[in-house]
Amino acid sequence: MSAIKLTALAAALCATVATVPAHAYVSATAVFEMSNLLFSNSGTGTTLDASDFSFLTWTTTAGMSGNLNAATFGPFSSSAANTNFAPACVGSGCGALGLVNDSWAHAGDPPVGDYAAADQLESGAPITGITGLVAPATIGQSAYAALASGSGLASADTNNNLNSSFVFKLGSSMAVDIDFDMDAYMMVSVTGSEAFPGFATANTEQVFTITDLSTGTDIFTWSVDIFGGGTKTISLNAPLPGSFTLTRNEVAGHFNNTTPILTAGTLYQLSARSNVNADVGRAVPEPAVLGLLGIGLLGLGLARRRSA
Repeated sequence: MSAIKLTALAAALCATVATVPAHAYVSATAVFEMSNLLFSNSGTGTTLDASDFSFLTWTTTAGMSGNLNAATFGPFSSSAANTNFAPACVGSGCGALGLVNDSWAHAGDPPVGDYAAADQLESGAPITGITGLVAPATIGQSAYAALASGSGLASADTNNNLNSSFVFKLGSSMAVDIDFDMDAYMMVSVTGSEAFPGFATANTEQVFTITDLSTGTDIFTWSVDIFGGGTKTISLNAPLPGSFTLTRNEVAGHFNNTTPILTAGTLYQLSARSNVNADVGRAVPEPAVLGLLGIGLLGLGLARRRSA
């Protein structure tokens, strides 16, 4: 009886190897493009010019990196006033993803192959009168991650961040309007055949902060509510009773906020921080391991039957 039970168990394990779903996948996408970014005098509606400042410096740091198990791209980094990273991708799905520079594409679902990818652009300036830069400013960022093949523990994540800092003194006191248009998209997808700890997470965030450097206090913070309801992150975690996809989409949204009155001659720092992130992981049974286990149990069953 023991031999029969063990032989049946071995057959069941072999059947399990044969039916590992090939279509299982996890994927995540986070992209946005901020266009027509301008800083204006709230009282007059006039776009600020470099001549409106008695002191002005502008620095930007940008970074982009990705990981697909042991394969990576980046980290790419820049401290130029404007930067444009070319699309970067690692994995078997890069060709099917078909990234085009500064296109901010929405990745296909289901994905073809595995990939971690990103793209980034900063161009122009939010004020006029800066040599070599034309107003308005445009900022674009994208992050993609997917796992649709392979076995064993696997993970893919992409991080894409941009931080711009303006240190300034105004020539006259005023409140400042911050205006821009935004297209943004997030997607996460997990199939019902995925097991714990499979997951997919996408994140998009844009924050403006003004700090009074004479006191060290933040006098203005605007965490932009891009998708409504304060949503910055969406996520799905396996196991699920079926296949699910979550999306958030903001098309041609216009955003505006006004700072408190900024005092002439006071030294301020305006920080504009943006980030997009796509992160996925999955655990797929190793066919080779399950196959060896099944063969081992089958052999054990036959040996015990011969002994009996």
